[in-house]
Amino acid sequence: MAYGHGNSDSEKRMVSLGVGQLTDAKFHALVQLRDQYLAAANAMMAAVFVSEPLAGVPDKKTLDQALLAIQKDRQGLNKAYVEKARMAVKDHAHEVHGRYLKRLVGKLRHCADEIEGYPGSGRRYYHLDEPLQDTISHAELKALQAKADGWEAALTLYRQVVIDGSSGGLSEAQVAVIRHLHETVQSRYRPPVYGKDETFTCHLHLDYRVVRGLKEGKVLDPLNKAAAWLLHDPANRCYQHFLEVSHPTPRQPPIRIPIHLSEKRLRRLGIDGLETAFKSFVLEISTTDLAVKGVVEKVRPAYTAAQTTANASPAKLGDDDFIALAKALNECDALVGRDFGYANTIALTVLKRERELSADDLRELMVIRHLPQARAKAAMKAWFSSREGRDIEVVTQQCYSGRNFLKAIHEHCAYLDRLSSQIDRLYNKIHALRDIIAGYLGLDKTQRLPQKKAGIQQGFVKSLHQRFFHLLDKVTHLKGKRRQRYRRIAGLKKSWFGYLTNQEIALAKEHNAAMIREDLTVMAVEKTAPDYKGRRFNKMINNGSKGQYIRRASDKLLWNGIPELAMPTPYTSQACLYHQQLGKRQGERFTCPRCEKSRHSDLNAAMNIAGMLLTQWPGNSEKRSSFGKAISSENLVYEKPLPTA
Repeated sequence: MAYGHGNSDSEKRMVSLGVGQLTDAKFHALVQLRDQYLAAANAMMAAVFVSEPLAGVPDKKTLDQALLAIQKDRQGLNKAYVEKARMAVKDHAHEVHGRYLKRLVGKLRHCADEIEGYPGSGRRYYHLDEPLQDTISHAELKALQAKADGWEAALTLYRQVVIDGSSGGLSEAQVAVIRHLHETVQSRYRPPVYGKDETFTCHLHLDYRVVRGLKEGKVLDPLNKAAAWLLHDPANRCYQHFLEVSHPTPRQPPIRIPIHLSEKRLRRLGIDGLETAFKSFVLEISTTDLAVKGVVEKVRPAYTAAQTTANASPAKLGDDDFIALAKALNECDALVGRDFGYANTIALTVLKRERELSADDLRELMVIRHLPQARAKAAMKAWFSSREGRDIEVVTQQCYSGRNFLKAIHEHCAYLDRLSSQIDRLYNKIHALRDIIAGYLGLDKTQRLPQKKAGIQQGFVKSLHQRFFHLLDKVTHLKGKRRQRYRRIAGLKKSWFGYLTNQEIALAKEHNAAMIREDLTVMAVEKTAPDYKGRRFNKMINNGSKGQYIRRASDKLLWNGIPELAMPTPYTSQACLYHQQLGKRQGERFTCPRCEKSRHSDLNAAMNIAGMLLTQWPGNSEKRSSFGKAISSENLVYEKPLPTA
């Protein structure tokens, strides 16, 4: 079987297909498939899991050879499903081994990192316990961190100390630190177990080996035709079909699953034409439910590769890439500027494109994005102060406030803080009780206490023992409430960001526009800033939401074939697009120093972000030539220098 990494020229999404009523026998057979598939995967993982990857990790080819031997001996399950389990376990085992090594290297390379706001007493370092930190000086930790500067260097230190048992020229304290870091990672390193929870949902990708007629087009061709009918024929709203899936037991008749496709689900995914096609299916099986999803594929636009490179690493772009990007933008009638601004507000401004956009302007703006901060600010100041935009037409503007969203997140985080405090207090009581009980029973710290139902004769110790497990149960209950609250926060963010991205897509489609966004640096709010509302809130919002929103919006824009480009951010909210004037913003308002017109600063930023490419150099070319010299890529150091205009 050939192994590949998928088709990089296409995008894939999943559409939920409704499942009709199943007989008890069919549903029992599918649950049997889930259980046997998970059992096969668990057996394979247990066989190839490496307990100490430092001693050596097998590559994927070696893993495959070991798993093939297990696959041949596996009885009672259809060979096609066993092969699917082998493919999934091979990738997961390789990932688990690599993650273990990454954790080791990461802890060692940051072993001297101090906890922010260290008061001078108590725990000082993120990765060291308090008793251990008192046995080593900060200089020794820094020296150890310097020796681990690199992947191979860090792993060599671990192998010398843990595997070979030598010091490798390190002090006793440094050796103790390495052993402590290794024990910390090793304590959480376990072979994955699939389906531990009864609610676990098994995802099976269905290809031609398990779906009858899939290879010959007997399933997908009617489904794709039905999708076209649903989208273009108002009389049709639903398509029904049967999916014949191989039985888990060999030589048994296939399981016929009734499925139906609705026009509403196609519209929700943004499928609007025959350029999108169903390619395969995914079966999701739990002990109580069954779902079938169709995998939909769409060919990526030609400019996608250059766009992705421009947004991630513009230094790697060439002349042809800039020309392709400019061509894609010039096929649009307008540009939508997006600013992720004050209080998580999303501001959108649509500007009409009345001239051809220049590849040279694109090149210069991409160079600015990779300049050091001070030079980037100077370059953008010159850009806004020199280029003319008097004739740019604003089509429409929209602004969505995130204040209520932030307020709701803050309330959830405050509740989580209270839960965490309760859990910490309970753990303090649990540790104290454990020491008391261990003392009465004559156990040392490494021995575990008797189980909950163990018969302890001493009345006082028995009551302490019951109290110990009562507190543990209470901690488990509080952790469940905490997980539930995290899920609510995730759902809130998903709902809010989904709404905003849908508004963006609708606006871009309405005006046949490209999306121009700021090159947003995802940074946490500092503790001294007035917007700081606590470490947990900072982690939930300021350090994650902006990046999460950008990824989600970019994903939807790519799927809908809407070009997207990131622009430099300095002075976008402090410049007047029409009068080449820079000013100061006062909170949420910006006032132009020349015309004294006041605008919402986020809407003004969105206008400038979209208008960067629409402004022009004046007839006097001196400003343009001096600006070009200031940002010339000859002054930058890249693996591949950007060509200058």
